[in-house]
Amino acid sequence: MSTLERKIIEKKTESGIAVSIKEYITARERQPLQNILYRQVNASKLTSKTTDASEVLDSMDSSLFLKYNHGLVEVFVVSINGNEENVGELALDLPSTDYDEIVSWVSEMISPKK
Repeated sequence: MSTLERKIIEKKTESGIAVSIKEYITARERQPLQNILYRQVNASKLTSKTTDASEVLDSMDSSLFLKYNHGLVEVFVVSINGNEENVGELALDLPSTDYDEIVSWVSEMISPKK
């Protein structure tokens, strides 16, 4: 594992929850998250003629996106209100609007708009 120091970004949700987030995640950290989605694609729906992304999305269990988003939170978030232990579980115990705000931040960081 890399020993590079990463910048930590300090944010606050609209309700005032302090969240520390890694500036980026490594490819090694991202790979298990990608596996959540990719391993569930129904290969029988994918053919050489498949060009419509909606066919691929239709073949996936929608709960995978929830698992993926939660995985992003677990990998990116360093602390919530200064607590560094079980940040994934802490995030789930937040009001849903705060959790959604955090998911939005980390989703933007994994796929930044250009």
